[in-house]
Amino acid sequence: MLKLVSCKYEGVPKFKTLEIADFGTMTSLTGPNGSGKTSILKVLQHTFELIDRHSLADNITSKSDWFSFTSACLQFSGAPKDLKHFEGYFASRSQDEVLLGLELFLAEDRFEIKKVSIGDKSISFLSTPCKMELDKLKIAKIQISEKLDSIKKELATRIPPQLQNNPVAYQEENLRRERLRQELNPMENQRGEIESQIALLAQINVKFDDQERSIARAEAEDFLSHIGLPRVQYVDTQKLYEELVPKMIDDLMRLKKKSDRELKIFEEKRGALGKFIQAKVDVFEDEDGKNTLTVNGIPYTKLSSGTQISVAFFAGTHANESDYLILWDEPKNGLHPTRRVRLLELMLEDKRQFILATHASELTPMLMNPNLKAYRCEADSYEDHTQVGLSVHAIVNRRDAFVTLEAMGVNPARILFTANVVIWIEGPTELLFYRHWLVPRLMQRGLHEGFHYTFMQYGGSLIAYLEVADESGNQNAPAEFKSAFDLLSLCRHPIIIVDSDLKEEPKNADPRSFLKKGAVRILEAINQLNADRENAGLFNWTRGREVENYLPEFATISAIKSVWKSYINYESQLKLDQIQIERYDSFEEKLGRHFIAHNVVDKDRSPRGRSLWGNSNKVEMMRCSLNAPNLKETDLKWECSEHLWELENFIAKVAEK
Repeated sequence: MLKLVSCKYEGVPKFKTLEIADFGTMTSLTGPNGSGKTSILKVLQHTFELIDRHSLADNITSKSDWFSFTSACLQFSGAPKDLKHFEGYFASRSQDEVLLGLELFLAEDRFEIKKVSIGDKSISFLSTPCKMELDKLKIAKIQISEKLDSIKKELATRIPPQLQNNPVAYQEENLRRERLRQELNPMENQRGEIESQIALLAQINVKFDDQERSIARAEAEDFLSHIGLPRVQYVDTQKLYEELVPKMIDDLMRLKKKSDRELKIFEEKRGALGKFIQAKVDVFEDEDGKNTLTVNGIPYTKLSSGTQISVAFFAGTHANESDYLILWDEPKNGLHPTRRVRLLELMLEDKRQFILATHASELTPMLMNPNLKAYRCEADSYEDHTQVGLSVHAIVNRRDAFVTLEAMGVNPARILFTANVVIWIEGPTELLFYRHWLVPRLMQRGLHEGFHYTFMQYGGSLIAYLEVADESGNQNAPAEFKSAFDLLSLCRHPIIIVDSDLKEEPKNADPRSFLKKGAVRILEAINQLNADRENAGLFNWTRGREVENYLPEFATISAIKSVWKSYINYESQLKLDQIQIERYDSFEEKLGRHFIAHNVVDKDRSPRGRSLWGNSNKVEMMRCSLNAPNLKETDLKWECSEHLWELENFIAKVAEK
């Protein structure tokens, strides 16, 4: 199996020379927007699509100037599948490891493969005519032959009796047949001329080292088609879910139904997908005879958007055969950082070769493995500053890696150090909620996320590991922080929001009496901070049990309808419009009791659909709740507007400093 080792292009727009000297099993092209990453993928795609025609020379009916070039030199390493007629010349056998070179030229509307080399031996193809010319002649020969056969067949038939009894008609038919006979010779001559031209074009002149000779074009093109050059797939992230997931499911079902060997492969692939998304996966034929995939018993079409994207990306790494070269533009889109790392692991386990264009540092494994390569793409102004030139640079040492990380925007100061305020919230559910309601408020004041403020997630119980350490004025401060994560090292004005987790109205209004120990410690630290520096930090807690309690019931019901497609079957039975979620209720427990009371349950008497509308899918529930029709801030419960105003006011005051 042949793998791409290097490429060198001339004539690619904006590049003086486009050269990548060392492709790995996975190669990442990284850099800012407009630096040529996608252009490189498109040039490679264009090249391999031309090679895949298995023609030495042909016309190009349509092409983009942006992805064009004048010459390309590609090198591959590995074992050719079949050297066909030239095995003896190359003194090599199929399955021998070789270094194979290919030279290809483009001129206006045609391309031509000029040279193939294996080791120190080469074949040069001299002035090969376009395949289209040969195809046109072959079509013309077929058309003439069909017409000749038709005439000969007609002349071989007897004149019908009814015409023989009519002297005038009989004479006209004889004259018509005579004219047809007279057409035969010119047509035979024309066909002969075409056959001569075909024979001429079917032979090409080649150069074996220093010796020229003529060979059949078909032999050379047969050699190209069987040598085992990789095919290319350009992965369009937008089409992953629509096309590759159904294909993957069908492929898995075919494996499942075959021999023990294929069944073992099926189990391996199913296990790999389960490991990737950290869930139980099954593939089977449903009652309607349709192949389907479920995750923890839920059809993949009903999964949360993040899990659907993850399944689609898995399909993108397990589609096609191992001889494909995968060109993937921005595989990170929509994928959580932890799953990007798992996606990288999948690619490393895959037998195919990957070339990625990406901004994600997780998919740019610099200096971690000799088989993994990374290149930095740059856009530079020429000396006259009137044009932009593109270039590619290998990342070979730590300095290259640091320069690349800066170009990728991996610079904490861009996100945190220059932000006036960091809002620390528990997790993605809270992030969705506060971003939805706070951002519009702050935008009206001209305050922008990422500069005036930003969000960070501390992860629930991990608050116990946070520290607010301010040593200003404290000469006896320890040399090292007690905690591994000091909030003030990231930003001098933190906001910390925690869930009260109350189950009933507190007997004491002092939050230190009902908040958890870790939260109380942060509260006291913020109070001390504000005593030393006015308006330095803000500690807040939800006015209800959790952030979900702020939502009106109609928004929660709307979310249930969105995430649980079977809701419509139980709508009249459930009577959810009667439910009231109080200040200190757990929304999942309250809904669960309501489902049980109305007998909407599974066989084990657990609430039906809870995996979709309960805590295990609370992020998607929050997303759908916030998209409930006609939801307004005034609909929020338990003094939420006052809570939001307090946050807004703090950020505005810090900005005014």
